[in-house]
Amino acid sequence: MNKRQSKGYWADVGNVRAQLDPLIHKYGRFPSGKEMIKEGLSSLAKAISEHHGGVPYFAKKIGVPTYDEAIGRNHQYTWTKDLVIQRYQDYVRAKNIDYYPSRIELQKEGNKLYTGVISIFGNYRKFKELLAEKCFVLKPKPRATRWTWEVAVRELEPIIKKTGYFPSQSDLTGLGLDGLRGYIVKHGLNERLKQHFSVSSRSRKYTVSRPPKHWFSEKNIFLELEKIYLHYGRIPSQSELIRLGYGSLHNHIKRLPEQVLEQFGGFKNSCLIKSKDGHYIRSIYELIFDNFLSHNNIAHETEGLISKTIGKNYRYDFKLALTNSKLVYVEIWGYTRNRNKFERKYHEKRLQKERIYHRLNLPLLGIEADIFSESFASIYRLFTRKIRSIDPCFYPKPINLDYILWGSQYSEQNIVTQLKELTVKNGGYFPSTGQLRLLDCGEGLITRMQKFGGAAYFKTILGADTAKKESKWNLEYLRGQLIAINQGDYVPSVNELKAMGRLDVLGGIQKNGGFKVVARKLQIPLRSDFLTRNPKPSRSKWTQERLVEELRPIVNHFGNVPSESQLIKLGKGGLVFAIKRNGGFVRIKEVLKLKSSRKKWDEHTVIAEIDHIIKTTRVFPTAALLQSMKKGGLVSGINSLGGFNYFRDK
Repeated sequence: MNKRQSKGYWADVGNVRAQLDPLIHKYGRFPSGKEMIKEGLSSLAKAISEHHGGVPYFAKKIGVPTYDEAIGRNHQYTWTKDLVIQRYQDYVRAKNIDYYPSRIELQKEGNKLYTGVISIFGNYRKFKELLAEKCFVLKPKPRATRWTWEVAVRELEPIIKKTGYFPSQSDLTGLGLDGLRGYIVKHGLNERLKQHFSVSSRSRKYTVSRPPKHWFSEKNIFLELEKIYLHYGRIPSQSELIRLGYGSLHNHIKRLPEQVLEQFGGFKNSCLIKSKDGHYIRSIYELIFDNFLSHNNIAHETEGLISKTIGKNYRYDFKLALTNSKLVYVEIWGYTRNRNKFERKYHEKRLQKERIYHRLNLPLLGIEADIFSESFASIYRLFTRKIRSIDPCFYPKPINLDYILWGSQYSEQNIVTQLKELTVKNGGYFPSTGQLRLLDCGEGLITRMQKFGGAAYFKTILGADTAKKESKWNLEYLRGQLIAINQGDYVPSVNELKAMGRLDVLGGIQKNGGFKVVARKLQIPLRSDFLTRNPKPSRSKWTQERLVEELRPIVNHFGNVPSESQLIKLGKGGLVFAIKRNGGFVRIKEVLKLKSSRKKWDEHTVIAEIDHIIKTTRVFPTAALLQSMKKGGLVSGINSLGGFNYFRDK
């Protein structure tokens, strides 16, 4: 539970680290906000946000990877309108394309660029319209013209030779040839291609008819399987059985005893996986759970009938016999979304199974597939909590990944070996996520790394780090870009750079310390300074001279410039607008030589203020931290004298 702390306790970095260090040791990374709350430290999560710049900033400062960094994804809520536009333009320039990339192309990017487009702009069309407004116009993507008569014949020839008949549309889809299917349908080539190959479509003669309830008998299943095995020397795959007219056999093979299936070699090329204790299960998720059970000596059965009277075709995933003599059923659920016909059918089956368990009053533990995206340590803890919810006396053995992952493709040593080879080839530097994605099996390697804690975990094991990229945006390169934009007359403002689509220049300015530092180092004036010396003719009737003339009698009456609300009450709302157009109330007071509330900041005073804050909080202050300490004036002073990066270097 949260213990009430004294005022100012959480502003001290030492106190925050004292609470954080056990969690960092436990999770192997910076804990997420949810994990802090789960550990009873909701005030810690709030303190990091309010006093120390938030989780991403604080984690970076102490050199600990966050949860998002550990699994290789952007921090949640980091997408902004400007960032999406910048990443999109960078992607187009990097690919050297002159058309709008498709949704599929964007989704292949590791930075989830399409997700950013949708989350910020709603849809791709609106995003394109905004790009057009910013004068970043591309062509529509050219349509692929891959499919011709010759290409279609070349693709179909090996398929027809193997099957002996012309493939149906569903056959082509199953073979991943949707493009060929669309080409045939669009041009009406079905009959013409059949004549070319002198074949017909698959007819009913390829379908073997069987009497009702034929598959209820294990003997019939065995005889059918034996006949196919003797003819082919193996059990064909599901797609092969369908073509041979034995598609329904595939759905019933699993009902045979395991000894019979092993006799036919039924597990060599199937989708079934053998666990540590010899059970055959259907997925990697079930394998991990089965190994967890046998590792902790929990008696269990797999794939049995839930009931012989109700829902005869429904089978449980696991049935456990716990130490408190309770029988518990476990279902590992998949496909949590209803995106297509298959997933909707799965969801209906899930609801039906849950009704059967409820009707029979059988205890059911459900495990959602989402948990398997977590680290193995988190998965192990969830399994433990599930079992303890039924049997409080259950205490698990320490996790043994070699045992838990037995029979799967996951192996820490295998990953380390692969990464060692890649690190050597990379000149001793740990390969970046982008480099791994370029490899044939790179995506799979990244996924397996994430299960153990991500790149940070393996960097520690190998004692290597990724190579630091040298930015091309040095001061000389930046000077050349500014000269190309406006002959180097001044440093353009943020809005100007955005309107020109030059977010790359904006990034270069920020990398070199910000606008004021760049202006000082390159001896190029800021836009505001340039316009002061070279003012544009005002289009407004409210020139500074007219504003001063209108204000003088009011100032003489009040003794000072009235506030915004006072001017509005006097019916002088136009003066409020004019004051804001001419630099604001503080600027007008200076023009009228009245006492101003603006504090004059110099570099020595700012450094003294920052030193005092660092001694108090032990961190270099951010703008958010200063605002929370009600030191907005100091923020203005820092920005006016070079920005936060300038004083951080000091």
